[in-house]
Amino acid sequence: MPLHPIDDSVRPSHVEELARALERHRESFLADPYPPAAARRDNLRRFEQALKARREELVAAISSDFGYRAHYETDILEILTSVRSLSHARRRTRAWMRPRRHAVFWPLEPAAAHTHYQPLGVVGIIAPWNYPLYLAVAPISAALAAGNRVMIKPSELTPAFSDLLSKIVEEAFPDGLVTVHVGGPDVAQAFSGLPFDHLFFTGSTSVGRLVHQAAARHLVPVTLELGGKSPTVVDRGHDLRAAALSVVTGKMTNAGQTCVAPDHVFVHEDDEERFVSALQAVATELYPSLDTNPDLASIISPRHHARLVEMRAEVEREGGRALPINEPPEFSQAHGRRMPLTLLLDAPERCAALREEIFGPLLPILTYRDHDEVIARINATDRPLTLYVFTDDGRVRDQYKARTCSGSLVFNTTLVQLGVEELPFGGVGASGMGAYHGETGFRTFSHARAIYKQYHPNAVHLVQRPPFGKLGRWILDNILIGR
Repeated sequence: MPLHPIDDSVRPSHVEELARALERHRESFLADPYPPAAARRDNLRRFEQALKARREELVAAISSDFGYRAHYETDILEILTSVRSLSHARRRTRAWMRPRRHAVFWPLEPAAAHTHYQPLGVVGIIAPWNYPLYLAVAPISAALAAGNRVMIKPSELTPAFSDLLSKIVEEAFPDGLVTVHVGGPDVAQAFSGLPFDHLFFTGSTSVGRLVHQAAARHLVPVTLELGGKSPTVVDRGHDLRAAALSVVTGKMTNAGQTCVAPDHVFVHEDDEERFVSALQAVATELYPSLDTNPDLASIISPRHHARLVEMRAEVEREGGRALPINEPPEFSQAHGRRMPLTLLLDAPERCAALREEIFGPLLPILTYRDHDEVIARINATDRPLTLYVFTDDGRVRDQYKARTCSGSLVFNTTLVQLGVEELPFGGVGASGMGAYHGETGFRTFSHARAIYKQYHPNAVHLVQRPPFGKLGRWILDNILIGR
């Protein structure tokens, strides 16, 4: 999603229209600043039912925006995940809302201390194009469970879906609790500069920096769900076919246009040839053709397709090898923007495929001699959103747990960690800021308010208030601090 820093080029009409919408949401929130659990659960239920009722339309709209995406893939990756996110939040909202009691330092007794979770107010959500439904619904479900009002800006790269989402939201929330604001980069630019109570963004690291800058003008707290390069490590001696099956599945889901897709693979130098053969065999089984394959999604736009083609060409120009699997003899950009899984071997260190997030079906294969080398290479780059490690050795697992840092660490599979609603999802450093999903999402969109109540009589005055006498000093020295 193109986005630029807020400046005078933004049309005043967009700024004014969005500002009025924000003011309406804020007035609505102030009229009911702490909706009860029943109201929140009803909001989540309404949205869930609305999505189910428009399921086929949503699948068709998303496929249209992509050029083509398998209906089953959208069903399982967008419809199922969205419905589960809403139903999970609905079932647990009441429990998440309960105040949490905390222990009190004994000299302050009798007293009570609690954390009370308040709605923040109006939440802005900027959603991406790669999973346009789920990556809008998941933060919405958390924001609604937390009792907020929501404004959404979907990507301009999915216009059919965005228009449909706007209709669905308007029907599900006629009271304006949630609103959708469609438009191009100028609308996104104005949206990111609004004084929300929280701004949630999913997208690239480069755009995330601009969103953060825009939000900082009003000191708006932000959650940034970014991407980056998620490395995969295959341990020496691990079942290469099993690893290849999971890597190909994770890489080719949505044609690699997934923030947690395996970006590149480290394989032991003794296993490289056999692992490449395993990848070729598995990819041939899963995607036996390109033009007629009903399970292979298109790249979202000509610009994104051309970028991937250039990445591959650069590797070949610089002496590396591109190994496309089942590529037609006369492959060109005319194949509905579809691309085969293409292995990149001996890629030069400074090529774009090894520096930038790939976000497509290109898979660099890198070799290593020991895990110390791999860990050093991972730690020398930005912290990944996800790190995948295929191993049956507990000592190897412990090494990666203790010596690396990533948003998530996943062993012996790819992608499926997203299906665990209570696992927090988020990056670290350049791969993101903050997290959500499940109760973590509820906390993200809530203010944890400290509430303290002092009961009487109590002994606080003996050490708190002047004049500070000998008794207070004795208590401090001999009981509270000690010698």
